[in-house]
Order: sequence, then C-alpha cells, then structure tokens
Amino acid sequence: MSTAPAPSATIGAQLKAAIVHQQLSAYAVARRADVDPRAVQRWLAGERDITLETADRIGRALGVRLVEGTRRRARVEVPVIAVGDD
Repeated sequence: MSTAPAPSATIGAQLKAAIVHQQLSAYAVARRADVDPRAVQRWLAGERDITLETADRIGRALGVRLVEGTRRRARVEVPVIAVGDD
C-alpha cells in the first residue's frame, strides 16, 4: 500500500501527508527541521501559510525532496514505503 501524496497537491499538503505518514508531532518536525515549533503548529492548524524556506527545511528533515512542477506548482518526492500484511 502506498501512502504517497498526490503529485498535484500543494507543497504544504504533501509535506503534511509526509508528516502524517511518518507519525510525527509538530514539535518533532520542528526539532528535526530546526524551526520554531509554534510556526509549525500554526501552519499545521491552517492558521498561517508555510514559507518556502520552512518548507525546504521540513522537507529535508523528513527526507523528501521538493521538486518544481508545471504551472508554477511544486511537488514533493516522498519515499514510498510498502506495508505488508504481516
């Protein structure tokens, strides 16, 4: 089963999907990315937009790569992890 976000989703939506997939808290993401935990919490809660710099830091911390897409959209390449029926 693949839990990779849809390529047409926004950078923020794709990063949120990666955070959920890795089962991380806002605080854990902020620590890994070396950004203010309050900024990450506000972004995840939809209270503010994410900056490109913060998105880049979070992406690197999550092990995903930001890739510019078509029509001024960007996408995130997320390593896909297959989950077995064990």
